[in-house]
Amino acid sequence: TECHTVPPAFDSQGHIDGTPGAELVFGDFTTTQLGDPSYNRGNFTCSNTYCHGNFEFKKSDAPGPSQFAYTGDVMRGRNYSPIWNVVDGSQAACGTCHGQVDAQNNITSIVPEGHIPFPLDACATCHSGIVDAQGNIIDAQKHINGDRNVFGN
Repeated sequence: TECHTVPPAFDSQGHIDGTPGAELVFGDFTTTQLGDPSYNRGNFTCSNTYCHGNFEFKKSDAPGPSQFAYTGDVMRGRNYSPIWNVVDGSQAACGTCHGQVDAQNNITSIVPEGHIPFPLDACATCHSGIVDAQGNIIDAQKHINGDRNVFGN
């Protein structure tokens, strides 16, 4: 419900209702960051959505104690475009939305561009209560919520 309107039934108006293709109405949460979200029916991808890394957090907006985590003025997500008909787990792997990639598009780091480097098992040090030491999300309400949840907040 955060990403787009969920129809109450398969044959609801605006979904499978006799017009070509389901209408996709993105929710407010997807549009709170950079660019307008869109869906490409030809290749089954969405793009420019906050929930897949279209974000930036400015160091100047971060509380003083958290500014150490920045390597520059801004942290940026990867702005990933998941392929919705690939269901092998690769489209939501840790780092796809906020990681860094090499020239061959291989994930080389799970931290956003502009974040000091850390291995996965160190994320819980600052993002305690959101992720555990194995990289599992333990509080879905604080993951992809628009906030920089650090030190238990």
